[in-house]
Amino acid sequence: MSPRSNNDTDGEEDQAGDALQSVSTRSERTADKRSPPTNSTISGQPKTKRKRKRNSTEERLAKMRRNKIERYPFFTVHSSFPSEVQCYYFYHPHPDPATIEKATNELLETHRLLNAPVTTLPPRGNILIPCDRGDPSPKYFLARLSGLLTRDHQDRILCAMDKARDIDCKPFTDPSYFHLGISLLPSEASTPRITDDLLQPHEDEKILHERQSVMVELSRAIDSVANGRVQRGMSEIDNVTCQKQRSVMRELRSALEDGTISTQGIIDNTSLPLGLRFGNIATCATINLSKTDAERDKLNLATNHDSGLYTTLMILRSGDDEEERDDRPQEMLELKTLGLEVPLFAGDVVLLQSSVIPHRMRPVGEKKRENGAIVTLYNCAHTLAYLRRREGERGDVKEAAL
Repeated sequence: MSPRSNNDTDGEEDQAGDALQSVSTRSERTADKRSPPTNSTISGQPKTKRKRKRNSTEERLAKMRRNKIERYPFFTVHSSFPSEVQCYYFYHPHPDPATIEKATNELLETHRLLNAPVTTLPPRGNILIPCDRGDPSPKYFLARLSGLLTRDHQDRILCAMDKARDIDCKPFTDPSYFHLGISLLPSEASTPRITDDLLQPHEDEKILHERQSVMVELSRAIDSVANGRVQRGMSEIDNVTCQKQRSVMRELRSALEDGTISTQGIIDNTSLPLGLRFGNIATCATINLSKTDAERDKLNLATNHDSGLYTTLMILRSGDDEEERDDRPQEMLELKTLGLEVPLFAGDVVLLQSSVIPHRMRPVGEKKRENGAIVTLYNCAHTLAYLRRREGERGDVKEAAL
């Protein structure tokens, strides 16, 4: 199937809607010219049938406008690697980050797969790679929703990020990306806290306020995109996991409201809730800043991402050249223990079990990431463990009170 821009798709839907409206208008004019209604017509049954049919068509058109998953067909792809290789890191300790490549190569060598050819999946289409370990959630190792984000969605986030760069907002966790949201590093704290990248601490209160406001706006821009098509896309293909991720966010909001998680350092609490929501599917968001970012090209196993939920990747690219956006892959995602690689285009959204599938993101072409970015939405494993302990303690208190 040849790729088409979202603008083209929206145009088709608008034309279909106009056509539907014109058909309805013609039907009404024709009905006016007919003979006086009979008793059966007065009863409303024929009209009700026509109305149900018309509303059904309108609902389908509305769904297409809301969610562009129908734009490409779905393909289910199975890895040819044995299940014990695919699911190895579900059941075995994660290696040190510095030795992930070596440990994974040894695993593949043991099964004589180290030099096995890598299968490149089709460049377009919604791809589902089922998880075969028997657990109902998450259902997939990876799901790629092709072209889900429009140019407007991408520019909304990229413009907010450019504004943050323009006023010299600082990345405190790592110089190669902004890290936003609520996170917990057991080596540094005992309770989750809002990241410094979002708080932007500074001695000058005026600078602090300006930078923090811009970072909150960046977070809200990410949320405005993720809370629409991304969440609906996840719900459509794996509603069970999507509901789990939303449940985590409800617990997180409860912890913020009762003060269990501090909002100290936030100047304007009224703007905070949407800045910590990330589509109701993640506690954290990162957005890469480095144009070459060699660290991202290494094999990665995201041990701080919760293994029972999806990590979501949004592929973004700026610029007005539609051909550049739509016809050339921006990234190639290698899935080492599946023997697969997935081409990613601007506007694609990926749901990935990033803590159990060693993966590598490689930029495609000479321009690398000069005019693009990757937003990663994930649920901090340590934060979720803290929330589960908190929920268990609250349950014990209620039980004791009874």
